[in-house]
Amino acid sequence: MYTATWNDCTIASGKDVIEVERRLYFRAEDVRPYLLRPAPERSWCEWKGGEAEYYDVVVGEHVNQAAAWRYPRTDSAARVLAGRIAFWRGVTVSWVGPGAEPPPRTLQAATPNVAKALGADTVIWRPSLPSALSDCNDAQRFSGYLIPDLRVLVDVVATPPDHERNARIAAARDFGLKVLSWNGDHPLQDYGYVAVWGSATPTLDVINALRARKVVLGLASPAEILSA
Repeated sequence: MYTATWNDCTIASGKDVIEVERRLYFRAEDVRPYLLRPAPERSWCEWKGGEAEYYDVVVGEHVNQAAAWRYPRTDSAARVLAGRIAFWRGVTVSWVGPGAEPPPRTLQAATPNVAKALGADTVIWRPSLPSALSDCNDAQRFSGYLIPDLRVLVDVVATPPDHERNARIAAARDFGLKVLSWNGDHPLQDYGYVAVWGSATPTLDVINALRARKVVLGLASPAEILSA
């Protein structure tokens, strides 16, 4: 069985999962609904053709905000995902047996907006990063994708409720500053970085900044380019 656990509690368990962008989507009937409650966050995925609804994971008195999501409706390219539920933000998803882990069904993602705007065909979701960038708390951990040919990191942030918006921008800024510091110490291994809401399409200024491996916060208009 594949299981999703948090705070020593099993949230989901099942064999029928679909892997997309290194996340596993469980069937709704394999998830314990009483451990989820609706959250106000929403995000839009262009290639899936739908809006994601988020859920808090609630275990006793502990709450993991917006740690689960699903797409109630999708376009034909992602129809198989409609209604399925995936997890992040510290929820551990793993195979617990019996037997060896079988390869999950996979659904290949279309090229995300920022990569498409940069002319890239290949992205790596949730890439392995240097410890200086990956040793962060959950609020700052990078969970987006890398455009390997251009060394550009794209952090896709779920659109939060208004009262959390400033905190999300601050978390993106903190990670961006870590990237900026890394770039200063490793000029031959530098990264471009941008944080965007949902599937936002970058402007020409942002595209040029990323090609020059600048650190950009595209969460507001106009986008902000960070400097040391």
